This record gives sequence, structure tokens and C-alpha cells, in this order.
Amino acid sequence: MYGILFNKGLRRNFMNDKGLHANHRERMRERFRKNGIYAFEDHEILEVLLYSTIPRRNTNDIAHALLNRFKNLAGVLSASKRELCEIDGIGESSAEYLIYIGETFSEVTSQLFGKIALDSEDNVGMYAVMRMGTAPAESALALYLDENDIRISEEWLYRGKSRMTDSLELYIPKMAAECGAVSVILIHNHRGEPLKPSPEDTVITEKLREIAASAGINKVWHVIVSDDGYLHI
Repeated sequence: MYGILFNKGLRRNFMNDKGLHANHRERMRERFRKNGIYAFEDHEILEVLLYSTIPRRNTNDIAHALLNRFKNLAGVLSASKRELCEIDGIGESSAEYLIYIGETFSEVTSQLFGKIALDSEDNVGMYAVMRMGTAPAESALALYLDENDIRISEEWLYRGKSRMTDSLELYIPKMAAECGAVSVILIHNHRGEPLKPSPEDTVITEKLREIAASAGINKVWHVIVSDDGYLHI
């Protein structure tokens, strides 16, 4: 995905850049042409992405500052606008661009893995990690599956602090019935927190399974994703 963005979205910036770091940017472009993004370190990937919104300043230093704060690419691309703008050199345009890249990656992941059977703890867990990898803290996603454990549809129940007003244990079975699902998966994240369910998580899981069973839903998965991996409740 980053290769496509590089070719289509950043090429113009490389070709037109006349700032102090034009020669360095040209060398980075040549490296990409020869070896692709896989030859880049994480800070170099961010450095190149930022060429699009920072035409002249040295983005290498900014990339290192981002990784020092957010640890890795996933952390950078899932950070909030407020958090990103706290980094020297990152303005609103750059923050919004990085958020856009992260959300695009999440959607591409969803499309690529949309036809894989989510029929085991490992498959569900890996999908949960990939889907939540760039989601902001306090996000929840519901997936609705058919009899072959293939995704029929999915929806973000909330992203960031914007929680839905309906109770999840009531809303999810209702939506599952409407789309003809026989199984559901609830995924939510605990970014920056221990990988263990809260008392509220446990209560929601128990209520959801009870109500889902009465509605004819065969199976309910509930997965927590944190910086340490995933956990099935």
C-alpha cells in the first residue's frame, strides 16, 4: 500500500522539491525505485510520508521524534490529532495526513482479509490485531459472520471517545439478525493498558452471549487488543 502511495501521492513532491534537502530526497526516491519500501527502516518510511506535507524541512528528525513518542509505525498511524500535533514539526495538515494513511491501511486490510474464514481463535485474533492496529484508543468493532464463518459485514461501534448510546449486548444481536448472521465477533482495544479484561468487559461478554443465544446466534467471540497482542474473553 505504501508503494502505491509513494508512486501516486508523493512522486510530485519529490520531483518538484527545491528545498535544502532536495538531494537527500532524490536519493531516497532512487532507493525506493531500486528496492521498494522494504529496504526502508521505520523512520525512513515516515520521513518519506512526511515529504507530502512538509516540503522543505528535514523530516528525518521529525520521523525519529514520532517513533520515540509512539514506539512504532502502528503507534504513529493510530495516534490522535492532538497527540501528533504535540510533536515539533507536525502541524494539523501533517497530523491529518498520517491519520488518513492509518485509516486507509485499516480499510485495505479489511478488504484483503474479508473472505478468510474466521473460524479459530488464531484467525480471529490475527484479524483483530490487524484491524485494530491503527484504530484510536477506545475503539470497538463488530463483525457479523455467516454459517461458514465468512464476514457478511462489519461496523465500527465507536472510535476514540465517541461511544454509541445503545447497549452493545442489545445492539449487536439486533444487527446480526437483520443481516442474517449466525456468529458475531466483538473487538475492542486497550491501547497503553494491560492485556486483561476489565470487570465491565466481562459483564458485557456474559450478557452478549446470553442475549445472542436466545436470538439464535451460535457463537460469540469477544477479543481485546492491546500493545501486547490479543486476548479472547
